[in-house]
Amino acid sequence: MEQLSWFYGPERHAFSLDEAGTARAGEGDPFHGIVGRGMLELLDARGADPQQWLENAHRLFCTEVGDHDAAGLTELRALAEQSGTLSFGDSACCVQRYLEQHCAEATREHMIEAWNIKEGHDSSVWKITIVGADGLSLKLVLNVGRDYVASAELRKSSEQMRALQQRHPEIEMAPVLDIQTIVDDADREVVVTRNAWVPGAHEIHAVASDDPRGYDYVLVERFLTDAELPACIVSVFGRRFDETESRCIDAGLERFRELAEETLPNAPRINLNEGDLVWDGRSAVVVAVS
Repeated sequence: MEQLSWFYGPERHAFSLDEAGTARAGEGDPFHGIVGRGMLELLDARGADPQQWLENAHRLFCTEVGDHDAAGLTELRALAEQSGTLSFGDSACCVQRYLEQHCAEATREHMIEAWNIKEGHDSSVWKITIVGADGLSLKLVLNVGRDYVASAELRKSSEQMRALQQRHPEIEMAPVLDIQTIVDDADREVVVTRNAWVPGAHEIHAVASDDPRGYDYVLVERFLTDAELPACIVSVFGRRFDETESRCIDAGLERFRELAEETLPNAPRINLNEGDLVWDGRSAVVVAVS
């Protein structure tokens, strides 16, 4: 897709895909810094030190780095193969394949931007913008499963969200518009979902406090990482919500729980510190469930 441009990170750095499907950028090649769900389960089962991932995430798919260059890298690469972990370039290729195969608006007459805006244990999240001389201006979100286990979780949670929105269209939740399975060049089955874009959204997280609820809500504008360990989040830049906003978030969470328990036999939950909830400037909006 010659009309497709690639970007990543809060600064919206440009990157490209080479012939092998590897993501390349002048500022340093992009990588997935959050461990995928399947890899996480394998590491937990082995009682591995979490530092093993933090020290090697940016090296995991780097062909210029030998196995002898970092402790634990050989084992991590074996676990990546076992868990079906996607590299950053693999995820981008799945985005492109979805656009080619399942997005009717992604035609040769339209310019397309794919921007990796965040990621979690289950998916990498891509903001897609499609514009054309015919007046089309469309924004949507694609979630790409991180590995085998993550793809299964992404499908399950997306189906739950779709069931909720069909039963309660008034619910404050980004609609799930499509769920597909993409077969990548390594013959892995990767779940990709299309969701509605929530304008002006920022993640809502919770930090411990003396508040009666036991925590304060925090609006995250961006995550700050360690200069030596770029996969390690050390802090966030943002602000605390005021009391009026916090009560609004409380009410939204309670309403979601009520509707979920009423609609689904195994009601999903909202994980505040995994990006499941965002603030759109007026209310809390569910964008994922756990």
